[in-house]
Amino acid sequence: MNLSKANNWVEAVNMLPSLTTLDLSWCELQDFAESLTINFTSLSVLDLSYNNFNTAIPCWLFNITTLQRVNLQRSEIKGSLPEVSRGSLCNLRTLDLSLNAINGKIKGFIDALGGCGNNTLDYLDLSSNNLQGKLPDSLGNLKYLSILRLAQNSFSGSLPRSIGNLSNLVMLDLSFNFMNGAVVESIGQLTRIATLNLYGNTWEGTITENHFRNLSRLSIFALSSIGKSVVFNLNPDWVPSFSLYEIAISNCQLGPRFPTWLRTQVDAFEIILSGAGISDIIPVWFWNLTSRLWWVDLADKQFRGKLPGSVSFEFDNITGAWVDLGFNRLEGSIPLWPNVRHLSLRNNLFSGPIPSNIG
Repeated sequence: MNLSKANNWVEAVNMLPSLTTLDLSWCELQDFAESLTINFTSLSVLDLSYNNFNTAIPCWLFNITTLQRVNLQRSEIKGSLPEVSRGSLCNLRTLDLSLNAINGKIKGFIDALGGCGNNTLDYLDLSSNNLQGKLPDSLGNLKYLSILRLAQNSFSGSLPRSIGNLSNLVMLDLSFNFMNGAVVESIGQLTRIATLNLYGNTWEGTITENHFRNLSRLSIFALSSIGKSVVFNLNPDWVPSFSLYEIAISNCQLGPRFPTWLRTQVDAFEIILSGAGISDIIPVWFWNLTSRLWWVDLADKQFRGKLPGSVSFEFDNITGAWVDLGFNRLEGSIPLWPNVRHLSLRNNLFSGPIPSNIG
């Protein structure tokens, strides 16, 4: 539906006080009234995603105290988040403001959301905006949050220790920001977390078993730093309580020995250990994991030794696996592995003929 010329749509629907759900997504709306005397006394669901507002969120919108679900995803929203009075959004359960151009800091907004003694917010997506500044301690007051997406912004500083209070959190995505400092050990209190994505930041400090102490449900873990400023100090005999599907650890000091705890990750189908400071031979048991792997990235500059002549990547026989072992010190003959669609062996020390039936 094309409502690009509907300049007074807000005023029109405001005349429907019994309206509980308003879905005008994908309607090419371009107008958002800056001021409004609210007559929405029953509105609980508002979906205005995928429109063309090209304006800031008006203050009146978050004064609708009955709102439970709000979706403004990819609506060309810009400007800073509006000031919200404590108590006005106590009924809010889901809020999606992703894929816009919202800027500024979020402290006041999060303070207001967490200011409700009975707040029920369980889904918050602010990803892919221009938000900045430190994450406030009040984030830990949103105790019903299960999904928190803050990826692809300009957040900086360290995680607040209060993040450990979010006992219902299932997903935390902070990828591709400017987060720095040590990763707080309180993330080890997130007993329900399944996805922990801290990739694409400039973390520092040490990671120990305490960071994973109670993460038995963890299935996706991603972390990267710059210049190996994060050091993994894990006991060689450590057996994690989780079983990961996806492992991505880049530009961290995971070595120099090949991490033995990976041996327990028999359910993994993606392993990325690029730039992990591992100056070791890839152990035989690692290749026993390949029956499920479809993505392997060990481009590190320090792996050495020979590769097995036969490895079976069986996860997807149709599209094949993606394997990158480039920029290492691997030697011997070039392997011939079935079901591998992309095999990068560049910048190694291989010798001998190239197999005639490769590719």
